[in-house]
Amino acid sequence: MRIICGVWVGLAILLAGCTLSARPKFREDLSVPVALPTRAVDPDASPAQPPSVAHGAQLYAQKCLACHGVNGAGDGPNAARLKAQGKVVANLVDPARARAAKPSDWHDIITNGRIQNLMPPFSGSLNAQDRWDVQSYLWAMGTTSQTLQTGADLFAQHCSSCHLGDGKAPRLGDPTWLAGASLQSIAGAMAAGASHQALKLSEPQRFGLADYVRTLGYQYADPVALHDATTKGDGSIVYQAVQDVGPTAPLTGVSMTLRAYSESSEAFSRTLPLDASGVVTFSGLPRRADYFYQSEALFDRVKFFAPPQQFMVTGTTILTEVVRIFSTTDDPNVISIPEFYYFVQDIREGELSIAEVYNFANLSSQAYIDKKFPGGPRGLRIDLPEDAQNLRFDPAPLAARFTVSGTSVFYNDITEPGGRTQQFVLLYEIPYRNQKRIERRMTYPVSSTNVVLPDLSKLPTSLLVNGLIDRGVTQTPNGNIHLYVSEKPIPANGTLAFVIAGQPRSVALPGSDMTGIAFGAVGVIVALGLGYLFANRMRQVRAIPVKVEREQLLSAIAQLDDAYAKGDIAERAYTRRRAEMKAQLKDIWE
Repeated sequence: MRIICGVWVGLAILLAGCTLSARPKFREDLSVPVALPTRAVDPDASPAQPPSVAHGAQLYAQKCLACHGVNGAGDGPNAARLKAQGKVVANLVDPARARAAKPSDWHDIITNGRIQNLMPPFSGSLNAQDRWDVQSYLWAMGTTSQTLQTGADLFAQHCSSCHLGDGKAPRLGDPTWLAGASLQSIAGAMAAGASHQALKLSEPQRFGLADYVRTLGYQYADPVALHDATTKGDGSIVYQAVQDVGPTAPLTGVSMTLRAYSESSEAFSRTLPLDASGVVTFSGLPRRADYFYQSEALFDRVKFFAPPQQFMVTGTTILTEVVRIFSTTDDPNVISIPEFYYFVQDIREGELSIAEVYNFANLSSQAYIDKKFPGGPRGLRIDLPEDAQNLRFDPAPLAARFTVSGTSVFYNDITEPGGRTQQFVLLYEIPYRNQKRIERRMTYPVSSTNVVLPDLSKLPTSLLVNGLIDRGVTQTPNGNIHLYVSEKPIPANGTLAFVIAGQPRSVALPGSDMTGIAFGAVGVIVALGLGYLFANRMRQVRAIPVKVEREQLLSAIAQLDDAYAKGDIAERAYTRRRAEMKAQLKDIWE
């Protein structure tokens, strides 16, 4: 990161030509920056192109909103969990912070992260220009269109003839200079020197001018208008709350909360009460292809969820869904794990990156949750290794539904009756040196256990698993995997034990970037599945039109057949899954 020195002196020189004399009214479209000449630059020292606030807003929603919140105040869905662990989630729009930070400071933080606060570096997922775009949106969230217009009027009156005309003062849209200039330093320079002091600008005016100077090198867009575009539309979803056998309390007064999720975070939420017949309508929803919606009803201290939905069909503006309200049980014996996957995603010097994938089933006719748990209801429990570090959840928005207590992870919500009604992906790292015995205690009985490693046969390293049955190498769309399985099912409170042995690698594994080998394999082995899983979840809502449900199951079977034809799934798994879906199809066929 380049440090720009002499900002105070430089700005005093740059603005030296400003006077109090009347100037022609200056007009400029704030969304169009001053044209910049093509130049060779260090993309991490200053942006090659004017940073785009609109593009930065999109990236912020994907990468930052979950922790920092919709408006950047440090109150995102994941913030409370991080703060409970003693981590800091920055308020990005705090005036003191926003005014003191140079754009290059923000860019550096976005690039390298703040690992001590569990903020990851984004240099691997965002290029340099993307990171400049994100920091431009951070700045835009701390200002308003009204402030910028005031700054534009002041600039036109006092400064434009020198800095945008043929005067001796340089133009202020230089990206390298802007990258090293904080709002505080720009505003401070406007009070330095006799010519600037003669302007007699108030502090708000000087900061309004400083904000406007940023627009000379940025593609500005109004964050409020950008936010409205993500939260407003012409779509509607109608929900009907239906009591299953058991609950007797009336639903009058019960509220429903609808949450909209983007790729990596919650975009917005709305809460409305049910009417006398248990119906609620959410209107004015954006029909975006990258959004899915899920509602929750809080009844008797327990949240009950509707299946996720999307506006997927062209022209569709109204969706309907049912939320089933179940009686509950706290008997853990109703829970089982049909399939468990332990992925070694990556092996580095001193560390293994692990992904655990759980499929849960509830064998009873009641929803499982312990309402008597101290501190609030608790559901499914997963015990982590004592040396597990940097726990994450995939998808990221799911983190808000978990409570971490020591080495135990609790799912806070119910598990509905049925097979494979919940699927969780947990990510973490563990220490590793040459050899490690892995012991995974299972709270619930596990029918099928699978340990998956990347195929290292063609690389100058080796990694082996002892204590499990070796099924050999299997092809996936993201690369080959080496599969090991347990010989016997694991009983409740039993332990899966095996040994990983081998030398850490010295070259990068193909697809080992936290979403490569492991999640490619998840896609093939576990959630090949997502079509099946979604169809199975939809099947629990009896009010869904049979025709729609039938089409979903037929589509899921077709996807399964295609995967088997390509060799992406083993025959045994293919046969079992196809039989399950056929049985469901037979149940609803007219």
